[in-house]
Amino acid sequence: MKSPYIFVMILLCVCSTHADLGLESSGVVINERQFECLYNKYGFDNLMTSVYDPAGFVDETGITNINNAIDGLGDGLKFRTVSMTPCLANCQNNLTSGVDQANAVINRLNKADIVGMIYVKIDKSQPWSSNQQQNQKFIIDILSTILLVLDSTGGNYTYYPGIITNYNSWSSVVGAKFTEASYLASSLWWVNWNGKQDLTTGFTPFGGWSQPMVHQYAGNIINNDCATGINFNYFYTSSDNFLANKNIKKRKKEHYATKTHQKQ
Repeated sequence: MKSPYIFVMILLCVCSTHADLGLESSGVVINERQFECLYNKYGFDNLMTSVYDPAGFVDETGITNINNAIDGLGDGLKFRTVSMTPCLANCQNNLTSGVDQANAVINRLNKADIVGMIYVKIDKSQPWSSNQQQNQKFIIDILSTILLVLDSTGGNYTYYPGIITNYNSWSSVVGAKFTEASYLASSLWWVNWNGKQDLTTGFTPFGGWSQPMVHQYAGNIINNDCATGINFNYFYTSSDNFLANKNIKKRKKEHYATKTHQKQ
């Protein structure tokens, strides 16, 4: 049975501000006891793991680690979310469209009975097309597929799309002034390893986002006493900017329907 808490964005927490932990653990399984160790050492209650590899396959390690974290921490893990890095060339599963890749993630999460946020990572280091309009459509296809899954499953599952990126990557891939994605994915996970646990230091508005919902302020930290071979990404959230998911989804769906109608 799905916990009702999972329908809430991970950004909602008891306090107004919160620093937490994300794991990029492709290929490395973290068992229940290791999660207990990490929890006792770092005190996190929000967890983000990667479930789609840019080589073009669902990362089963990410799925396993979510389940192990749930089993190991129980009520201690209040919120969890996942990320996907789209495949852009030579995809191992031969899924080349944004729609097909989003559905691959959604279908696997449905099977694992995991619902919540799906963040799409946009990184200029990946082999994006030099055609920004082509990249824009690819990203919109992913976001709209995630957003509309509630309708396609008869209300059994709910997902909310977000974006993980920074100004330089977004500007390079789709252009800083491209704002349509922000209507579908209002939650921006801003990557800037400046060590500042806030949402403003060094942030320049772009893509329609005036402020991030999450700030990844440190990353690729591997030294710990609990598990080996994993990278930590520390992030900071603020519940002051949290909006009810129903209102977010309603606004996104209305905007998407309007934009689709305008293009016809």
